[in-house]
Amino acid sequence: MGVEDYHVIELVGEGSFGRVYKGRRKYTGQTVAMKFIMKQGKSDKDIHSLRQENEILRKLKHGNIIEMLDSFETHGSFVLSLSSPK
Repeated sequence: MGVEDYHVIELVGEGSFGRVYKGRRKYTGQTVAMKFIMKQGKSDKDIHSLRQENEILRKLKHGNIIEMLDSFETHGSFVLSLSSPK
């Protein structure tokens, strides 16, 4: 999957590392939170750490933690697709 598999609907919030958008999976209609973490200004070590954190998040399954549905990279960002809070 990639960003082309989603409709980005609207900006929800913004922080020092990136932005969170409300999104929708094109093929299922599922509403998601899409977190875009900018690569610009990050060192190679930071990029490596982000990739490791993504792998840890992918494996986490707990009722009190928002589930990561998908993650991928674009040229300028890491993108996390997260289950939308109820």
